[in-house]
Amino acid sequence: ERVGHTEHLAHLNEKAEKILDHIPSGVLALAEDRRVTGVNRWLAERLGKTTIDRPLAEAFDADPGDLARVTELVDRALVTREPQALRDKLKLFGTEAFLDLHAVPLARGFGDVSVLLVVDDTTDLRRIEQRLLHSEKLVTAGQLAAGIAHEIGTPLNVARGRVELSLSHLGKDHAE
Repeated sequence: ERVGHTEHLAHLNEKAEKILDHIPSGVLALAEDRRVTGVNRWLAERLGKTTIDRPLAEAFDADPGDLARVTELVDRALVTREPQALRDKLKLFGTEAFLDLHAVPLARGFGDVSVLLVVDDTTDLRRIEQRLLHSEKLVTAGQLAAGIAHEIGTPLNVARGRVELSLSHLGKDHAE
């Protein structure tokens, strides 16, 4: 029976590792003392260095202000025992990027994992949103220009029609 439980736990562990390694988000496992105890493949590739057993402050090549915000997010999650989120333009990987960060405390944190820090890079999505917004502005400007052209064109067409009517009644050789 113990062997069966052990095999089942090994299967669950492998499954969890596979899922974490193949999601398109970064996951950083932190101990109560804010020491990195685990990192998934997505985040490890972006960090480009070994972060296991290092403090959170050394995990990222970050701007000091941005790193302070991440540390504050994790601290708030550990104190409140509720998930905390941060969505902003941050410089955590050497260059600025739009990131969504979620600090998720574990209800039953063990010594090596008390909180998960989930990182989503939304830079491409934000660029697409900005392009869409720009396109919408251009469409609005085009509609405005068409409306103005119509508003100006209508009275001019009336005036032109009256001139043509006058010319047809008076003839082209008339002095007026």
